[in-house]
Amino acid sequence: MATPVWVVRDGDHLAIWTNSRTGKVKRIRRNPTATLARCTFRGKLLGEPVPVRAELMPADDTLRVLGLIRRKYGFSGWILSYRARRNPLGTIGIRVSRPAPTSGEPAGN
Repeated sequence: MATPVWVVRDGDHLAIWTNSRTGKVKRIRRNPTATLARCTFRGKLLGEPVPVRAELMPADDTLRVLGLIRRKYGFSGWILSYRARRNPLGTIGIRVSRPAPTSGEPAGN
């Protein structure tokens, strides 16, 4: 299911911040495999989907991701994260990484 998200670089990974009750969080709890693609803020794809592994982050990491969103997106990120900074319960960070290659696939990329 295509869902636009706010993405930031978090070290060697990407991170996403969202409400902990969203469908994407429920799907990740069941199955950490997903795809990620560039898109417009309305969800129109701008690139090919890439397979990724998604991992729900602990509360401390979620607050750090909110700071990264504020830095990257400026005023829009500040508005998005304002309520969550005051009361972070109900929000969650998601760490996204490329899955390890399976047997027969070249490493890298």
